[in-house]
Amino acid sequence: MSSTRPPVTIIVAAALAAAEAAALIVLAILQFVSLGDGGTGVAVAWAVFFLLCAVGLGWCARGLLLLDSWARAPIVLAQLIMLGLAWDGRHRVGLAIVLAVVAIAALVAVFHPASLNALENDDQD
Repeated sequence: MSSTRPPVTIIVAAALAAAEAAALIVLAILQFVSLGDGGTGVAVAWAVFFLLCAVGLGWCARGLLLLDSWARAPIVLAQLIMLGLAWDGRHRVGLAIVLAVVAIAALVAVFHPASLNALENDDQD
């Protein structure tokens, strides 16, 4: 773990990942709420899945802020999955655009030279 301050690009990437984690928590809550409407055990499984993904993504966002290089790969994977979801949901244009823009912005921030340099310096510590 590095004691230097993260560059703005890392802060942006971490903030976007944290926003995605918050969205996953909302999805989990909505799944739990659907149980009151006669939902099934599948809703519980999805809710738990969303919560686990939210915790993992939040942990990785924290790792980015701490300039831990291990956090980059899961963040990148999450954005690639989100781009796939955007493509799959292209019939819902508004949602697809939001997903794609957030994912692309996070990828640009993570792969920005300042981010790469800050995370590379962590590998050398």
